[in-house]
Amino acid sequence: MATVEEIRGFIEETYSVKWEEGSSLVSINFDLGNGRSQLVMVGVIGKALVAASPFAKISDISADQALSISNTHKPVTLLGDSYYGHSSAFPLENLQPDEVLHVIEFITQIADDSERELGLGDAL
Repeated sequence: MATVEEIRGFIEETYSVKWEEGSSLVSINFDLGNGRSQLVMVGVIGKALVAASPFAKISDISADQALSISNTHKPVTLLGDSYYGHSSAFPLENLQPDEVLHVIEFITQIADDSERELGLGDAL
């Protein structure tokens, strides 16, 4: 099992980011290739690696539009009070630090697909 320190260290080293004092999440502008990128917040909360990626500002689309892309494979969640997004959590048990990349790739690809499906460009 990876420790919180190992996960945080891997994220800092791989993405050249620093954790703010007292913060459990860090923001990364993740490169998806093909000229697209996706904002993702990732960190450790409790005993889980958490990743969340917004696909639209609440002010830019209706709730019906957000729900239109929601299904059992990519449920929509509210991120803070400003964004619709997708999120996921994975237990730290048996997770290796380099597997953080797979979690980030998974959630950012889903959010990017939602942006595309809604015709929002590459805003986030």
